[in-house]
Amino acid sequence: MKNLLIIALAAISFVACQQKDYTINGTVEGVLNGQAILHTLENGRPAPKDTAVITDGKFTFTGSEKDAQLYLIFIDTYRAPIIFFGENADITIAADVKELNKATITGSKNTDIYNSFIEAIPSQVRLDEVKREYQQAMSSGNQEAVDAIRTEVDEIMEEQKEYFLQFIKNNTNNVVAAHWAIQAASEFNLEEYKSLVTAFETDLGTHKYVTTLNDILEQKKKE
Repeated sequence: MKNLLIIALAAISFVACQQKDYTINGTVEGVLNGQAILHTLENGRPAPKDTAVITDGKFTFTGSEKDAQLYLIFIDTYRAPIIFFGENADITIAADVKELNKATITGSKNTDIYNSFIEAIPSQVRLDEVKREYQQAMSSGNQEAVDAIRTEVDEIMEEQKEYFLQFIKNNTNNVVAAHWAIQAASEFNLEEYKSLVTAFETDLGTHKYVTTLNDILEQKKKE
């Protein structure tokens, strides 16, 4: 009985210590004054959530998030957003307006998972090289080189696709994989996706991404 009481108190203490709101402090080199607009993804499209004024290159968002999810911050009229996972935590962003997609984000454990995933995508450096080689081959009219490059690109894309799918299947306990499961729904047949959704439900419960996964599953059943 005493041991059960200790466990119960520890559980209560853990829940009480969990952060219930977020603070996002950002600095943007290259923009002195302006506007930062925070978006979430709703039905696959950016949806405005909050707006902050940029003063002396700095901005702050505060709030509370029920479910950790992908966030986008657009700076003024620049098209490339800052991408990270929002969650109830103290998050710091350091960005350069010339390369907003390369912003440094700290304080978000889900963003760490997301960035590690992106950095480990196989053959990405080679794919960037191949794109340049393809342009050169096209410009010079070298059809043999063009065909060889297309074959190599197909192989790289297949390798990357397998990497994505394995990450999703092996990480049903995190929201990053759930996000990719939504994006890659067409790559799974009905039975595969059904098993996947069940696994995400078990691990993530009523998370909004699980709701979306179930909606997609229902659509798949009708196809």
